[in-house]
Amino acid sequence: MGRNIQQELDHSYILGCTKYKDEYIFFLMPVIYWVLNVASYDPGTIDNTEYVFRDNVLNVPSGQEEAFF
Repeated sequence: MGRNIQQELDHSYILGCTKYKDEYIFFLMPVIYWVLNVASYDPGTIDNTEYVFRDNVLNVPSGQEEAFF
């Protein structure tokens, strides 16, 4: 079974909510997963080329958000 909510919060996960097309989506995950342009946010975040992060999608251009989600 996965970690509980307290363990996730202890590992710097954040609790949040987004609204997309009149639906609310709650999440508990690292903030970096919600950053659409990783290089602009923190260029040193993903420095291990062997690590697959979000299927290697590090930048979602403006206007392409819906296709990404």
